[in-house]
Amino acid sequence: MAPPLEHMLRLGRPKFLMYSNVIYTVGVAAAYKSDPSLPFNLWSYIWVCLLVHAIHAMTHYFNEYYDFEADCANKNPSPWTGGSRVLVEGKLKPRVSLMIARLISLIVLSNAVIYYGITGNVPATITIILGVIFGHGYSAWPLCTSRRGLGEATVCLVLNILVPLVGYQSHDPGSPLGNSLLWPILLPLLPIQYVRMMVMNMADLEPDKMTGKQLPNVYSLHKTSSKFIFYVLHSIKHTCP
Repeated sequence: MAPPLEHMLRLGRPKFLMYSNVIYTVGVAAAYKSDPSLPFNLWSYIWVCLLVHAIHAMTHYFNEYYDFEADCANKNPSPWTGGSRVLVEGKLKPRVSLMIARLISLIVLSNAVIYYGITGNVPATITIILGVIFGHGYSAWPLCTSRRGLGEATVCLVLNILVPLVGYQSHDPGSPLGNSLLWPILLPLLPIQYVRMMVMNMADLEPDKMTGKQLPNVYSLHKTSSKFIFYVLHSIKHTCP
């Protein structure tokens, strides 16, 4: 039997966390590409990268707790949907996931304060705090965006905008909204990420509906999007030789 620590790590779904580090580095690279004279601070890069990684993991831990009922109702989980199954299989109590998530959020917020005290970087500090707010709000009250049909949009906001933006801000606080190099990289990724999340979450439609998680108009949106994807794939099939 796996030890409790291994179950705790599985709750954080670590195989999905690397994306935030990669897209964070894209933001940092955009800052240096636009101004190569900027001094590179390795410790700042590592520090903020760890905070971004922690926010992503925190979101998963909160989601495991608040999605427990829907995950239990999901009888056909996949590697992407249905949660880690650690709580569903009774390996750990749901409250363990909640306590870990709260601890991570406290660590990140306290580090944000320390980071501001050392660097005086207001834009990056604000973006880190926003990441915690929306990462928590993906599953938890008062935002509960995943229950209001706004989960995909929240993922896009945090992973594809706030994460690379804080990478940029951490090395060029003088341009808090990035530059003309950063946004042409990020904007094309938004619809790709959104559609990817929509397709992944279609497998959760029935358990989410059973537990009252989604609104009817969101369910219709998913059905419409699935038909759209089907027709696109069907058209591609018949146009290719």
